[in-house]
Amino acid sequence: MAKTDKVFDDRLRVDLFAGFPVSDYSASAAWYEHLLGCPPAFLPNDVEAVWELAEHRYIFIKFQPENAGHAFNLFFLSDLDRFIAQIAERGLNPTTQETLSNGVRRITYSDPDGSVVGFGGAPQNRRMTRQSLIILALPLSTSAGEGADCTPSFRGLSRSRPIFSIKPAAAITHSKLISGTREFCPM
Repeated sequence: MAKTDKVFDDRLRVDLFAGFPVSDYSASAAWYEHLLGCPPAFLPNDVEAVWELAEHRYIFIKFQPENAGHAFNLFFLSDLDRFIAQIAERGLNPTTQETLSNGVRRITYSDPDGSVVGFGGAPQNRRMTRQSLIILALPLSTSAGEGADCTPSFRGLSRSRPIFSIKPAAAITHSKLISGTREFCPM
């Protein structure tokens, strides 16, 4: 068997759902709608709401108070500045903004329960060479205990592959993207 650094074969279609457990469904649904700039794409049941970020890529909340506040998901965008400007226009301010030693930028927002929704981007002097959305999902606490290093590796920006890299079906460059009959959140 050939060694590979990919979990899934390129021929396998993967839909990725990044989730956030919440303690107050209504308040959280309103907050995520404000953050993402659109209503949920669908409501699978009375305790979940799902937003479609791009084809095959979703973010969802689920009423699960016992786990609320313990999620961290990072969405790596090809045009971080544009998306963060759209969020600012909706009146939300980031919790943190930082530039890592390799120039990668990371901006985070905290939901009503304290879970972290992060957005990252390549160094300002270097654009991504292809459209992609990278999602890193890490728990805020680990079996290693509180304070354990849960900083994501941004190895996807160098010569090696990212942890998750999913190529979109269409470039996302407008405040609302319409692909066929599907409308996506403005990323």
